Amino acid sequence: MSTPATLENLLIEAQRLFSLHDFPAAQAQCQHALSLYPGEPNVLHLLGAIAAGQGQAARAAAYFEVAAKSLPENPQVFFNLGSAQLSLGNPVAAQAAFARALVLRSNFPEALNNLGCALEAQNQFVAAQVRFEQALENAPSFVDARANLGRVLLRAGSPEAAKHQLELALSMAPNHVSTLHYLGLSEKG
Repeated sequence: MSTPATLENLLIEAQRLFSLHDFPAAQAQCQHALSLYPGEPNVLHLLGAIAAGQGQAARAAAYFEVAAKSLPENPQVFFNLGSAQLSLGNPVAAQAAFARALVLRSNFPEALNNLGCALEAQNQFVAAQVRFEQALENAPSFVDARANLGRVLLRAGSPEAAKHQLELALSMAPNHVSTLHYLGLSEKG
């Protein structure tokens, strides 16, 4: 006798496939779950992550939007929604989603970092700098936040402070491509 397809079992299998980067199989598993559990927000959230993993930011954002309506207390849903919006070039929508994620989980370094990126995209360099610094307070070895802080300092006209942050990032990740790029710019500045 076979085990009934419970939502939990279907999600576990879909997440396993997703973690293996078998996006088509994970998507098929999610579609099967939706056929049994229509509108299930956790499945929609995972479908958004799958779409994001496939580089389909618009589709991912659509799934995350629907999931967020049913999971208003889940900071990861709002983080993922913000990330998709940032990928789509919508920094204002991304800012709102990251801000919601941070209301739900204030010490969320990835959300602080990405909020900094959304603010930087709107030329709000001081606010972006604050968010990158907050991310680093929560996760001092967060290379991307350190590199982003260096980049925003460079863009704000502080090449020496930028160089210091970029050198720190490079000491943690010697081959971090964007850090190398911005470090070269800081030395020209």
